[in-house]
Amino acid sequence: MSDAYPPMTFEGEDRFDHWVAKGVLHREEVNQPFDKPVQTSRGQTCLGHRTVYYTPKGEEWRIPAIKLISDASDKSGGWNEYFERLEGMLFGYEDWQNDWWINEGITGGGFGGLKGCCAVTAAGLAWRNGRIPCIAAH
Repeated sequence: MSDAYPPMTFEGEDRFDHWVAKGVLHREEVNQPFDKPVQTSRGQTCLGHRTVYYTPKGEEWRIPAIKLISDASDKSGGWNEYFERLEGMLFGYEDWQNDWWINEGITGGGFGGLKGCCAVTAAGLAWRNGRIPCIAAH
């Protein structure tokens, strides 16, 4: 789960607490304050970016792996279908599921209603670099 803060909780986050307490899930929280507050188009003031990672116990290695994928995308022009595929593989999706998801992201309006993935072409990367959400301001 990832979004700008405040607030310092996500809707439904408390549903995971029981499983963390029982030792079924591992939880890691990362808060990254912005250099200066960011004002959203909705008038909210964002102070930073908050990410909460959950993995099954014993699979904590997935957290540094997803951080590595994210860092690599930041340093190489932004998120694209290759990073989306790596993330899908890390999450355990099959190739056909990743193929479908990536196609939907590129042609069907984006992921979660926000078109944030592009084809890795000069035109696709130029399009992507022109779209920076609030949380990318860190």
